[in-house]
Amino acid sequence: MDANQNVYTGKLAQALGSPPFDMTCMFQELNGCEAPPSFHRGRTPITAIFGSPGLYTEHAMAFPHFMSVGDHRLFVVDIPAATMFGGVHPRIASPKARQLNCSIDRTRRQYNRLLTSMAEEHRMQDRLVGMIQSSDEDAERLHLRHNAWDAELGCYMRAAEKQCTRRRNDMIEFSPMVNTVLHRKRIYQWALRKKKGHRINIGSLKRVANVWKVDDPLNLSIQELESRLHGLEEELNVLRYTSKQLRRQHLLECLRRAREDGDEDDEREIKRIMKRESDKEKQKRINFAVRPPQGRSVTQVQLNDPKTTPKTEADFRTEEEDIIRECNARLSQRFSLGKRAAISHGKLLEDLGNLGDTEAARRILDGTYMSSPRMQTRPQYFYSRSWRGWH
Repeated sequence: MDANQNVYTGKLAQALGSPPFDMTCMFQELNGCEAPPSFHRGRTPITAIFGSPGLYTEHAMAFPHFMSVGDHRLFVVDIPAATMFGGVHPRIASPKARQLNCSIDRTRRQYNRLLTSMAEEHRMQDRLVGMIQSSDEDAERLHLRHNAWDAELGCYMRAAEKQCTRRRNDMIEFSPMVNTVLHRKRIYQWALRKKKGHRINIGSLKRVANVWKVDDPLNLSIQELESRLHGLEEELNVLRYTSKQLRRQHLLECLRRAREDGDEDDEREIKRIMKRESDKEKQKRINFAVRPPQGRSVTQVQLNDPKTTPKTEADFRTEEEDIIRECNARLSQRFSLGKRAAISHGKLLEDLGNLGDTEAARRILDGTYMSSPRMQTRPQYFYSRSWRGWH
């Protein structure tokens, strides 16, 4: 804690050391002395770590100045997990990302309206005031009630967030025509599940079918439903080529209606959507032209040289273990080539060393190095080329 005041005589320290907190400086409790000055030009300890009663400390130390980020000392306290979690370690998991897009005014207003409605329906404010005013209740029981109230409010927040956020597939641009085809496809899939023995809500199916002008799909056979689903799939494949134009026409029509109605909020939101989609499409073209293609997972490797071996006679590996083993063998052979060269062992390694900073290396560059008669002719050629390149 960076208190910006004395951590032993300041108001914050006195408040933490008084009931109901009764917290103490863990550095002082273990070492028997106050913490050193925090700032490198100061004389007062303004940084410390406070702990609740029952929190056991095994080690505590303060680093010298400038041993961490910033100009204050770094304090480190070693606390056993048993004293913090009671021997039960919490499960470490990545936090879930929020689905709410707060950059959209309409979404923010809808979320606030839904959350306020849920809180009023379940009397969240009245219950909180009642818990605050119940001074005669047991402290532990009151703490549990507060936690339960907080968890309940979190459920309402997630429910409102879920209703305000709709994830759509971006494989095809949205437009009224595409939306109609997708809903009809979903209705036929719904009816097909019923035909195959799954339990569905028949009343909901009939209502949705009536909205999207689909004749009673339950009277169709399985073959007829599958045939119509295949036809809708073909129609979607055709619409993919014109979906961008249909999307543009839909947004322009929405913008025209917003201007006629004088709705400035809708007009501003539609313009924002059009600009965002235009920027996204522009960036997609830039990425296609500039960025290298992304690779996929390796499905097979060829052991022979593809330049000299016909594909019909090539030896392939398709299993995961075989692919990993062959790739590791080729890579280890490739990156160990330097270790297997003549310059990396024997007399040459003794004369040149690993860094090539010996007197023998200097004589090679000067053209005066005489190798042993037992050496091969290739090193002699290497010496002569090195001397020519150096001079």
